[in-house]
Amino acid sequence: MKQTRLWYRRPAPDWNAALPVGNGRLGAMVFGGTLRERLQLNEESVWSGGFVDRNNPDCLANRPRVRELLNAGKVRQAQMLATEALTGIPDSQRCYQTLGDLFLEWTGEPGEAKNYLFELDMERALCATSFTLNGVKIRREAFASAPDDVLVLRVAADRPGALNLRVKMARDRAMDRAWAENGNTIGFDGCNGGADGVRFACMARGRAQGGTLRTIGEYLAFEGADEAVVLVAAATSFRHAEPAAACRAVLDAAARYDFPALQARHEEEFRSYFCRSQLALRGDAEAEELPTDERIARSGEKPGDYGLAALLYQYGRYLLISSSRPGNLPANLQGLWCDQLKPKWDSKYTININTEMNYWLAERGNLSECHLPLFDLMERMYPNGKRSAQIMYGARGWMAHHNTDLWGDTAPQDTYMASTFWVMGAAWLCTHIWNHYEYTGDRAFLEKYVYLMEEACRFLLDVQVQDAKEHYIVSPTVSAENTYLHPSGTPTPICDGCQLDAQIARQLFEYYLKAAETLGREGALAQEVRERAALLPQLEIGADGRLLEWLEPYEETEPGHRHISHLYALFPGHEIELDTELGRAARKTLEYRLAHGGGHTGWSRAWIIHFWAGLRDGAKVQENIEALFARSTLPNLLGTHPPFQIDSNFAAPSGILHALMQAGENRVELLPALPPDWTEGSLTGARARGGLTLDLYWKQGQLERAVIWAERGWQGTVAFGGASRPVQLKAGERMEIRG
Repeated sequence: MKQTRLWYRRPAPDWNAALPVGNGRLGAMVFGGTLRERLQLNEESVWSGGFVDRNNPDCLANRPRVRELLNAGKVRQAQMLATEALTGIPDSQRCYQTLGDLFLEWTGEPGEAKNYLFELDMERALCATSFTLNGVKIRREAFASAPDDVLVLRVAADRPGALNLRVKMARDRAMDRAWAENGNTIGFDGCNGGADGVRFACMARGRAQGGTLRTIGEYLAFEGADEAVVLVAAATSFRHAEPAAACRAVLDAAARYDFPALQARHEEEFRSYFCRSQLALRGDAEAEELPTDERIARSGEKPGDYGLAALLYQYGRYLLISSSRPGNLPANLQGLWCDQLKPKWDSKYTININTEMNYWLAERGNLSECHLPLFDLMERMYPNGKRSAQIMYGARGWMAHHNTDLWGDTAPQDTYMASTFWVMGAAWLCTHIWNHYEYTGDRAFLEKYVYLMEEACRFLLDVQVQDAKEHYIVSPTVSAENTYLHPSGTPTPICDGCQLDAQIARQLFEYYLKAAETLGREGALAQEVRERAALLPQLEIGADGRLLEWLEPYEETEPGHRHISHLYALFPGHEIELDTELGRAARKTLEYRLAHGGGHTGWSRAWIIHFWAGLRDGAKVQENIEALFARSTLPNLLGTHPPFQIDSNFAAPSGILHALMQAGENRVELLPALPPDWTEGSLTGARARGGLTLDLYWKQGQLERAVIWAERGWQGTVAFGGASRPVQLKAGERMEIRG
């Protein structure tokens, strides 16, 4: 039942079928070609330019006027003024970009490749291609080493002297120069965005066993070799004054190791993350014999391949380890892997849900360290966010809109009425600080980052205004990209407060007050936050039994919208309890949205899986996991909006965990929403709040046994199968529960 391998009978026909490798900073998409192989390269800090202060100074004076126009029914005038005064200047941030490509070409006798196999071994973080060419068995292996900070490509033949290859790198007319040096190294460099932009360099160094290696023009040429190894390094001016010199230093250090040593160092380090947690499901034995692309295609026609869900869980953890390591940048909209100079939505950090989704898996999936780059980004955003708060809103504290980039830009992004004017980005991100603390109990971490929570609270205290019901709201605002019919008869996304803002504010205030109590910082700010929290709008149910998305019962213009923002209170929030009127309203809200075509993007479907798990409906969890495979999964198991976004690859595994285990304060519930057809399986190494690690084993749809280990002292209840029992564990203590 072990699911840690993707495999194929043919090379990737396009980028959406290539296989990813990454070390957190440096990555590649491997295509698995035969006579010509392509590795599309990425380095996390290759972005389109440098920082620009885009804050619009006209926002402060004109924002109240936008609200006045809106409330007066002058919607078109409100929207016109918003596009002029509330956007950034210029209106776009920087975009993430491809580093380039490495091409490996067969220069020997051409022929037809036979006995072909293309695979990704997730446990080893190794992508391999093997085939027979002219009677010679060829095997190529590629991996991204974190210990040695290089991409490694090895080609080996079972016949001495059989390898004749050449290697070239390119960047689609977007580099300044290319060169060769020392008879074994080629490189290219360039600069994005002028003098203040990102300078980058990429270098490849070859090593031949048998035969000869030389440079000619911009190529590495291997002739008559038994084995060819290529090491690839990349660097940018984001971290290095001289990127090319940094590449040479990395290559010099890595070159001290032969290939077996490089591979062993890489695999040992990667396993230290990956092997902490495993999910195994007994599924369709026939399907498990199929190549991965055929399994995915078959799943839409013939449900029952439950092992595919286990594969998705392992893949999500593999991708998070590969794209978000301590000391590196966080995973962006495409994680680490991007093949364009101007990708869709700029492949930035979209912080009105997508970036947050990227990290729902980190703590519960036992990859807490992979969460840390997000907090580094928040620190980089902070001074920019203070400036945005002051210039655009006349407020204390810090804030961000719905996007940020390499530089931590916090000014509004785009001129898109349904998202640009939203100011809750920093507030949502700050909830992750308490979330990380709940799992780790790391007091030093909380002490380091609590100022971000404090300052996000200060911004909301200053920017919120009172509405006619004397509730404190953000206005004008938007409910994450959705549109309603204004009473004037005009459809618009701009509104006078919304539930998403209120729910995020309530959660931030709650978490900050807990942090202040934990750290003994309960002063004037905590008191002000406590008083304000009591005056936020509460969840409301409309006449039709659904939760209101806006603060008034407006008609939504797109009933099947991809965002379901007013269910934030169900997940990642925790305000909605199952057997309550709010719980029933949440269910009706979800049913209505899905009945009108909701869940049509990968990330939205992954969020919906969490909702059904929170409502303890295992059948719906299973149904929506199957829908994710059928409609929003590419042949390489990456998620698609479309196009490719990585958020569903991280969020869907989190949703699977939410179905198998839920934990609040001093309570853990086992198998709360087990899909009915997942009759037998196991989950090991999952993490729960309070420093718990759990192993679960079930048969015939019932808990067989659970092993719980407490990293620190824990006291609470463990619930399963309709019963619960009190549990008290000392630090380091382990206990077993029989179902």
